[in-house]
Amino acid sequence: MTAGYHARMRRNVLAALALVSLILGARLAWGHLTIGLDFEGGAMFVMHAVDDDSIHRALREVGCDGDAQLTKGLVNVRGMTSQDAARFEAALPPGAVEYRTVVPAALSPALGRPLAVALSVLAGLAFLLGALRRGAIAVALGGWALTIAGSVFMREATGGTLNLPTYFGGAIAGLAVLAVALSAARFRFGWPGWIVAVVVVGLSVLLRTFHDPMLRSAGRLTLMCAPAWLSLAALLAWLASEPKR
Repeated sequence: MTAGYHARMRRNVLAALALVSLILGARLAWGHLTIGLDFEGGAMFVMHAVDDDSIHRALREVGCDGDAQLTKGLVNVRGMTSQDAARFEAALPPGAVEYRTVVPAALSPALGRPLAVALSVLAGLAFLLGALRRGAIAVALGGWALTIAGSVFMREATGGTLNLPTYFGGAIAGLAVLAVALSAARFRFGWPGWIVAVVVVGLSVLLRTFHDPMLRSAGRLTLMCAPAWLSLAALLAWLASEPKR
């Protein structure tokens, strides 16, 4: 492969990755992503033997219908207070609520959907910069950001909820992608980065054995997305490597 051909292919692939990143950002911004209550606060209800019309009617009575998300017998209502939760339950038929909990926001709302969108945009800009100016750092940064944003999208695609473990799992995988992309510019095949990738896979398997739900969820997400982020790491290793003269 000549240096000129490699350079043209590199620019085309990086431009395509930038486009994919920006499309992903738009999808996360306007998609049906369920946001965890730890980012926005609110109430969660486990429902029993009640139809959706009755749920929406009760939500309208407390003025929270626009903030509610119904998923497989669960109702999440962003920003709902304890008083509104009690009024909502009282407006439903007796026995309709099996369990309820009201969660105060533990994290800034900006760390929910806005962070995922910002990471997608960052990935797109980094890949564009990498296409215009040769350098492993921009490519590696784009791969890291795209890996985390892609993990958020995978959580949405599987019907899950965006929460702190989603970002934790994505960050673990992103670390491996970052290491491969950076090491590929200096080492053949980026072998030090692939050692990090193997460690990340092993760590993810280990996390699944922990009793902490957050760690188990992060490890499960990292393993579920492994084919995608390992493929991205291999592609970035090729993009960051120097062509043969």
